[in-house]
Amino acid sequence: MDKRIRKTQRALKQTMLHLLQEEQIEEITVTDVCEESEIVRRTFYAHYTDKYDLIEHIMDDYISDFIEICHFKENVDFKLGNIKWFQYIYENREVFNTLFRSSISSLFNRKLENIINEQIEIKLRKELINNNLSKETLLKFLTSAVLGVMIDFTTGNNNDYENKANEVLILLKPYFT
Repeated sequence: MDKRIRKTQRALKQTMLHLLQEEQIEEITVTDVCEESEIVRRTFYAHYTDKYDLIEHIMDDYISDFIEICHFKENVDFKLGNIKWFQYIYENREVFNTLFRSSISSLFNRKLENIINEQIEIKLRKELINNNLSKETLLKFLTSAVLGVMIDFTTGNNNDYENKANEVLILLKPYFT
């Protein structure tokens, strides 16, 4: 991708994230983003269809990084991969905090939930699934728990991402192969 395109998109994304820290998405206009980033509307629309498309691209950037960590977890070490998840959240705490607290958090949460669910399903002990407990219920329970810890870690004052990752692994261990 052309260097100028990356620079323009980065400026628009950073501006949107900055605005989201102060206002809800419904209150932010494309004009606000363009004025704050000093980019003309025509250029904005050359890259994004509207403000929601811009938000979607921001989320997808962070989700794709999460997916890369997942591939690392699958190929190398689940524990180290989990630590990398929490390290990534810690290093991008401001962005995650903004997305978790915004009015579009449910969309972001759902995207993360899907990734977490897939990772848990890979490691889930098959013998836990029986007539009394459906796979879907167990996956939903564990996924919600992990996502809840991630949100709490991001929005709280905890800086020890390695310890938090290890705590999550201790809690998940009885369910994993």
